Amino acid sequence: MNSTVSDLPAGGEAVHSDSPLVTAGPLTPPPDSAGTVADDRAFHHSVAEDMQGMVLATLVASMGLAIFAKGGLFIGGMAGVSFLLHYALGWNFGLVFVLVNLPFYWLSVRRMGWEFTAKTFLAVGACGALTDLLPRWAAFAHISPWFSALAGGALSGLGILFFIRHRGSLGGVGILAVYLQQTRGISAGRVQLSFDACLMVAAFFLLSPDKVIYSALGALVLSLVLMFNHRPHRYMGV
Repeated sequence: MNSTVSDLPAGGEAVHSDSPLVTAGPLTPPPDSAGTVADDRAFHHSVAEDMQGMVLATLVASMGLAIFAKGGLFIGGMAGVSFLLHYALGWNFGLVFVLVNLPFYWLSVRRMGWEFTAKTFLAVGACGALTDLLPRWAAFAHISPWFSALAGGALSGLGILFFIRHRGSLGGVGILAVYLQQTRGISAGRVQLSFDACLMVAAFFLLSPDKVIYSALGALVLSLVLMFNHRPHRYMGV
C-alpha cells in the first residue's frame, strides 16, 4: 500500500510512484510494506515467527477486549458493533464478531491479498472466541470504567499492532474504507470516522452517557498506541 521505489534513473535518484494510501481505521490498517524487494527477502518473518506473533497478538488483543467487556464499554469498528449487539440482545460476542466481519473478506482478498485475508480471518475468530473464554479462566471481581478504558484500549492497541507487524488485522470497516479510497477516492479516514461517530450516537440509546464517554477514552488510547508505535519505515521485520 505504501509508495514503492521504481528503477533508478540515470541520475541515481529513486523515483517514487503515486502517493501512499492513508487509512485511519485502527482495527484494519494496511499491512506493512518493506522498502525494497531485497529488504522484503532479508527481513520477512518465518512461519514460526508469524505463528508466535499471531498467538501473542491474539492473547493481548483478547485480554484488552475482555477488559472492555467487563467494564461494559465498547470500541469502534465492527468490534464495537459486536459489543453493542452483545449488550442489547445478549448475543455471544465472539460469534457476532465473526459474523459481522464476513462481508468484508471478499474486499480484503481483492485489495489486501490472500495472506492478509487468511490471517485476518483467523485473528477475528481466535480473538472472538478467546474474549468469551477469558472471563471463565481469569474472572475480575471488580474493574472501574476508567481502568477498563485505559487498560483495555492499551492492550487492544498493542494486540492490533502485533497483528499489523505480521500482516494481519482484526477486520472491519477499515477494509471497506481502504476499498472506497482506492476505487472512489473517498478518504478512508473520513469513512472510518463517520462510521465510528454513528456508532457512538447509537450507543447513547443503549448505554449510559458515562459508559459512552469512557468508551471514547478507550478508543482514543487504542488509537494513540497505534499512532506512536505503528511506524512501518522504522520497523524492518515484515
